[in-house]
Amino acid sequence: MRAQLARAELEVTEDISLGRLFGQVYKGSHLMQEERYEMAPGLWFATYSQYDFDGRRLFMSFGVHERTSYSQYRRIGPPKEALQAIRAELGKSTTANAYP
Repeated sequence: MRAQLARAELEVTEDISLGRLFGQVYKGSHLMQEERYEMAPGLWFATYSQYDFDGRRLFMSFGVHERTSYSQYRRIGPPKEALQAIRAELGKSTTANAYP
C-alpha cells in the first residue's frame, strides 16, 4: 500500500519578497491544497482547495481569494471513451449557453 497525501496547508509567516521592486506576498497569506479522499482503493481525488494571498506587484496591491470544491466524479473508461464523453459534455455546455 502506497501512502497518499490527503491534505497540505501552508501559511506565510513572514513577508516574502519577489525582488526589491517586483512584488511581495504578505505574512498571513494561506494555501490549503487538495483535501482529498479515497474513492476506491488507491484512487484518490481532490475535494477542496483554498487560496488566500495578499501582497503587491510592482506598485499595486493584489488579493487572491479563491475556494474551489470538486465533486461528482465518475469513471468514464479508457482514454478513447473519456475523450468522447468530454467532447459530448463540452458540446452540451456550448449549446446551453448559445444565444438564439
